Amino acid sequence: MIRRGYLTAVVVPLGMSAAAAAPVATCPADINADGRVEARDYREFLACLVAPPAIPSCAAADADGSGTVDLRDFAAFQAAFDQCHVCPPEWTPGFNRPGLDGYDGPMAVFDDGTGPALYVAGRFTTAGPVVTPNIARWDGHGWSAVGPGLPGSVTELAAIDSGENAGLYAVSWVYTQTGESWLMDRWNGNTWTRLSSMEVDHLIAYDDGTGATLFAVSNLCTGGTPSGWSVCRWDGTEWVAVTGTLTRFVYALAIFDEGTGPAFYVGVTAPAILGPPNRIVLKWDGNSWVDVGSGAAPQDVGRVNQLLVLDDGSGPALYAAGSFASIDGVGTNSVARWDGHAWSAVGSASESDTLGGTVVATAVFDDGAGPALYASWEYRTSSFHTRYGVARLDGSTWVRLGYFLYGGPNRLQPFHDKTGPALYARGLFYGVGDLEADKIVKWDGRQWSLLLDSATNYVGYEPVAFATFDDGSGPALYAGGSFEFAGGVRVNHVAKWDGAGWRALGNGTAEHVSDLETFDRPEPLLIAIGGTSLSPRQGWMNTWNGTEWTLAAMANDYMTSLAVFDDGRGDAVYVGGRFSSVDGVPAKTVARWDGFGWEPVGNPPGPEALTLVVVDVGKGPALYAALWDAAGDGRIAAWDGTEWTIIEELGNSGGVSTLIGFNDGRGEALYAIGGFSAGDVAWEGIARWDGVAWESLGGGLQTLPLDHSDWIHFGPAAVFDDGTGPGLYVAGHYYDAGGVPVRHLARWDGVAWSSPAGGVETKYLIPPGEHWGYPRTTALAGFDDGSGPALFVGGSFTRAGGVDGLPSYNVAKLSVPAGPCRR
Repeated sequence: MIRRGYLTAVVVPLGMSAAAAAPVATCPADINADGRVEARDYREFLACLVAPPAIPSCAAADADGSGTVDLRDFAAFQAAFDQCHVCPPEWTPGFNRPGLDGYDGPMAVFDDGTGPALYVAGRFTTAGPVVTPNIARWDGHGWSAVGPGLPGSVTELAAIDSGENAGLYAVSWVYTQTGESWLMDRWNGNTWTRLSSMEVDHLIAYDDGTGATLFAVSNLCTGGTPSGWSVCRWDGTEWVAVTGTLTRFVYALAIFDEGTGPAFYVGVTAPAILGPPNRIVLKWDGNSWVDVGSGAAPQDVGRVNQLLVLDDGSGPALYAAGSFASIDGVGTNSVARWDGHAWSAVGSASESDTLGGTVVATAVFDDGAGPALYASWEYRTSSFHTRYGVARLDGSTWVRLGYFLYGGPNRLQPFHDKTGPALYARGLFYGVGDLEADKIVKWDGRQWSLLLDSATNYVGYEPVAFATFDDGSGPALYAGGSFEFAGGVRVNHVAKWDGAGWRALGNGTAEHVSDLETFDRPEPLLIAIGGTSLSPRQGWMNTWNGTEWTLAAMANDYMTSLAVFDDGRGDAVYVGGRFSSVDGVPAKTVARWDGFGWEPVGNPPGPEALTLVVVDVGKGPALYAALWDAAGDGRIAAWDGTEWTIIEELGNSGGVSTLIGFNDGRGEALYAIGGFSAGDVAWEGIARWDGVAWESLGGGLQTLPLDHSDWIHFGPAAVFDDGTGPGLYVAGHYYDAGGVPVRHLARWDGVAWSSPAGGVETKYLIPPGEHWGYPRTTALAGFDDGSGPALFVGGSFTRAGGVDGLPSYNVAKLSVPAGPCRR
C-alpha cells in the first residue's frame, strides 16, 4: 500500500514458482514481456507490489524467486529499469539560424564590466540558439540573453560606459490590447530599470560638460512645443527640451563642432511649402534653427537619413547621407560633406548603381588602414527591382562590397569582436553574394561572414522531400525543395546531410525539387524531379550518381511524385504528375522508367497524380496513386502491373496528399492522409485500408481552419521506431489527434494518438500581441546519421517542442537518446 508518500512493504504470495512462470524477456524490467521497458512496466510492478496476485505479470516481478513481491524485488526492478528504460525522444539542438529571427533594429557597443560587447536589438525572439526577446548580447564568440529581454520592439539604443549615468539605454515600442506605449529602460549589466514612458527618437549619448547623458528628439519633452520636434536632454528623471521646435520631422541627429563650439544638427525632409529654413540639414545656434549652407541657392529637395562626424585627415567634418541629388546647390549622389563653411559632394561611384539611390545607414570603420566612411544603399534599377549593398569610400571613390539578397542593411556598427575589428551590418536581408545570412553579418575588411557560436544546420526554406542514398561514402539523408541555402551553404534546391552538416551536390538543380527517390539502374542513383517556373510549364527529372547531375527526362508538365515498383519485370521508377508525355513518349499522369527508356502506365483514372506509394495489403505489392481531376474529384487507385483499379472515389469532398504503408500489428495496410471524407466512414483526415475495407483511426486528425485546396497542409507521413516500437508519424496543420492536443506532428501506434515531444511550431510577434503562425510540415524521414535513430522533420517552422521550444528552423531532428535514463 502507499501511505503519506512512503512505500510500505506488502508481501504478495504468488502460489507458483516464479522461475517456472516468469516469461522470457530481454530485460528483467520488461514485466509484461512485450519487448519494451517503459512506464507501463513500472505501473504494473507497483500494481503487483500493492495489489492481489491476479495480475499475470506478477510472476515476472518476483526478481529473487522468493514467491512474493516485496521491496527487495523493487530494488532489483529499479536497477534494471534504469538500465533498460527507453528514454523518451527529444529534439536535437543545432538547427537554429546563426542570426536573428525577427525584424531589424539598432546596435550599440557597451561594457557592463566584463568587457565590451555588441548589443543587437529590434523585434525578435532568438539570436542563434538563445531565446532572448528583442535584445541580445554578442561577445565575439557567442550570443547570450540580456536578462529577461524587453517587452516590445526596440527602436533606439545608446550606451554610457562610465559615470553616474552608466548603462545601456533602450527605447522600445509596446503594443497591447489597450493601445501603444513607449518605454525607456536601462541595463546595468545585471538588471533592467524602467526610466521613462515617453516616445523619443535618435537617441545619442554625449558629455555636454556636466557628465555623459542622453539626447534625443521628441515633441513631448518638458519645455517643448507639442506641435513641433525639439532636441531633448535626459536629466536623470525626465526629458527636458534644450532647443526650440521644428515643424518638420527629424530623421537624423548629430553633435558637431565646426569651430565655434559643439552644436546640434538635424537632418530633415524638404518642406512642402518653400521658405526659410529651406535646407535639409539645420543647426541650432542657441536661439533658433538655421540653414546649414549659404541660403542663397534654390530650395533643397530630398531627405537626410544619416548624420555623422568623420576626420578624413583634413579635419573633422559633418557628413549627411540620404536621398538627395543636391544640397545648397551642390550636386551629390546622396552623400555630402560640410566642413563648417561649404558643402561638397562625397566620392564618385565606381559602378553605376553604387550610391546612386538612397543611403539608409552610415558608419565610420577602421579595418586597420585608417578610418573610412561606409554607407548602406538602395538603388532601384527598374520599377520591379531594387539592389542593395554596402560601399566604402576609398579616397574619392565608392567601392561596393557585394550585393545583399532580398533587402539591405539598415544599421551599421563597428565592434572589435576579439578576433579583430569588424563592421556589423543589420537589416532585413537573407544573404550577401553566395553567403546566406539571417539579418546580421560582419565585414572584417576583406569579406563578409556569419556570426557563428554553434552548429547552424538549418535549411533556408522548407524541404518537401527526404531520401536516403549512398553515394559510395556511406548512407546519407538528402533533402529537396525550394531552398537555395542549407547551413549557410549555397546548395540550390537539394542538399546532403552527413551527420555533421549540409553539403552541396555539385551546382544543385536549376528549379524547385518536388520529390526524391533512389534507384539502382544502371548504377546507384539519386533521382530528383520537379517543374519549371517559366511558361510553358515543363517537368524534369535529374539523376545524381554521387559525382555529377544528368538530365534524364523532360515532360510537358510538372512531375510531382516518385516510387520504385516491380511489376514483374524488375524494379523501375514510376513518376506521377500532370504531364501527358515524357521525352516525347505519350504517357498520361504516370510514366515508367527502367533506367534506359520511358513507357506509359496504362490509363490512370485522373490527369494528375499527387502521390505514389508501393504497399502490399495481402494481395501482393501494388502501386497506389492518389489522383485528382479538373472537376475537383479525388480518388485512390491501384496498379498491379496490368491494370488500374479504383479502390475509393472521394468525389469533391477533398483530396489525399499522402499515401503510406504501415503495420500496426494487424498486418501491412495502406493509410491515406488528407482533407477528405468517403462512404459511411468518418475519416477525419486519415483512414486505413486493409485490402477489404476502410476504417478511421482513433478519432482522426483535426486541422487548423486553412484553405483545404493546399493539400500540403495534410501530411506527410513516415514510419519510425522511437524505441517503443514502430509508429506512424503524421505531420500537417493539426491541433488535435483523437482528442490529444498536438502541434502539427502526431504519432499513431495502432491503438492511440500521441504528441511526439511537443511537435513543431512557429512564433511570430505581430501586434496586437503574440500569435502562433501556421507552420508547414512538408517532409518526414527516419534516419540514423551516426548519432542514433532519429526522425527528421522538414517544413516551414521556427521551433521544435512547442511555441517556446528549441529554436529549429525548417528542419528538426527528433532523436532517441541512448540509455540509461531516469523516468
